[in-house]
Amino acid sequence: REILLIPEVQDAIRKRSIEDNKSPYKAALQARKYLYEIMADRTNITIRLMQLGLTSFWNKFYSGIKVHHAEQLRNLALTHELVYVPCHRSHVDYLLLSYVIHYQGLSIPHIAAGKNLNMPIIGPILRGGGAFFIRRSFKGNELYSAVIFEYLAKLVSMGTPVEYFVEGGRSRTGRLLKPRPGMLAMTVRAFLKYRERPVAFIPVYIGYEKMMEGKAYLAELSGHDKKTESLYSSVRSIIGIKGNFGHVYTSFGTPVMLTHYLDKHDSSWPLQDYDNTHRPAWLKHAVNDIADQIMVNINCATHVNAINLVSTVLLATPKQHMDETQLAAMIDIYSTLINRLDYSSNIIVTSLSGEDQIHRAESLKRVRRRKHKLGDILFLDSRNMVLLTYYRNNILHLTALPSVIACCFNNTPVQKLENIVELVSITYPFLRRQLFITWSQQQLPGVIEHILGILVDLKLLNITGRNEYT
Repeated sequence: REILLIPEVQDAIRKRSIEDNKSPYKAALQARKYLYEIMADRTNITIRLMQLGLTSFWNKFYSGIKVHHAEQLRNLALTHELVYVPCHRSHVDYLLLSYVIHYQGLSIPHIAAGKNLNMPIIGPILRGGGAFFIRRSFKGNELYSAVIFEYLAKLVSMGTPVEYFVEGGRSRTGRLLKPRPGMLAMTVRAFLKYRERPVAFIPVYIGYEKMMEGKAYLAELSGHDKKTESLYSSVRSIIGIKGNFGHVYTSFGTPVMLTHYLDKHDSSWPLQDYDNTHRPAWLKHAVNDIADQIMVNINCATHVNAINLVSTVLLATPKQHMDETQLAAMIDIYSTLINRLDYSSNIIVTSLSGEDQIHRAESLKRVRRRKHKLGDILFLDSRNMVLLTYYRNNILHLTALPSVIACCFNNTPVQKLENIVELVSITYPFLRRQLFITWSQQQLPGVIEHILGILVDLKLLNITGRNEYT
């Protein structure tokens, strides 16, 4: 009732009444219908039942949930409106993050879910757990736009935690998708309108050792159409779950403070009254800036697991097979390289040795072994060859710059530092934009020199007295 009585919603109702040549009462009924379609209806009994069900689910199908950097959120929640913005890898993400947040002693967020998930039985359960459903697109529907904005604004103004995926949909490649800042823009506008509590966007990295949707993603990458979600297909998928899916990693990144970016784009924003019909020119640039920083901070919280590293090494070999001893040695080199990159203090690399990582990948049936009297060979079959590109791409932002530096030596065995910097600088803007890498263009020369020093220490390169690398 409160939302329906907001002046902006009343204006949208009057416009719909005129456009559709219907009475204001019927237009108001349409607005109410939209609200019932959208709104969460969180109940304690649903949360308790989901808590019990999910605990059983994790214990049966997963080896454990690893949570990192959650301690920063407890104090922040006392003073800020928390907006969780995780990467989107799986349908499990929705359930996982709420479960983790609940067990950290924090309030479960209201989660923006696609309307396609509002199906019989499953929809009401998700709604009772805090999900609110939004349409993929509502362009041209001013009444729906007004209703969804005021609903989100109401949550933000009340200090209710909110969660949504800035990427929009699930990544089928393992890399972060280009952000779709629609919900982000509405959150910024909601804060500018009500200005109750400062907003902190919480980037969240979610990583899996084994994806439940692996087969579906493999089919889509092979050219098959995405299957539409339905009650039948969902129940069939749940019943068909079998095997062990390893560990799940949830890592909270450095918060992105909204007021910092508002000050950056227009320091006079506190003096400006919010006007939805005449939005300031700087608003769009501020939203895009925030969206990019969120993606960068998600990547800065990456947890590098055994499957990521095994995939990276084996996929780089000509025929995707390698002697076990050599493979373990290469995995150790990659682990050391990433640990010493100083990419971010939030990056965590598995502590397993190269040999243990191989055994971990074998136990999850990601690699296969061929016995040989001179030393066993580890290899990828045709199915895993494609599937493991997903896990390699999870850490592509960490290996991209060392890889480009290595490419500088493909045709020339000796390179001067200034030549390497010049060559890498040509491709770096594209890499940074596509992979959401943390280093700026100005930092690049120093970062390149640091990486070259690591490669020298690992005996992959030598340095001469004339500052040449070979």
